[in-house]
Amino acid sequence: EGVRAVSPNGVLGDPAGASAAEGESLLAALVGRLVAAARDWRVDPAGRLLG
Repeated sequence: EGVRAVSPNGVLGDPAGASAAEGESLLAALVGRLVAAARDWRVDPAGRLLG
């Protein structure tokens, strides 16, 4: 059941100490890592991802 086993709405934690700036920084870091990973992907001539 994953997170829903302990949280009906799927959210964990208390965001009271969070800030928009911190959220923006975390999101930017995640996007940077995703873009870096995607740049490492290799595809065959048909456009399929290679293992």
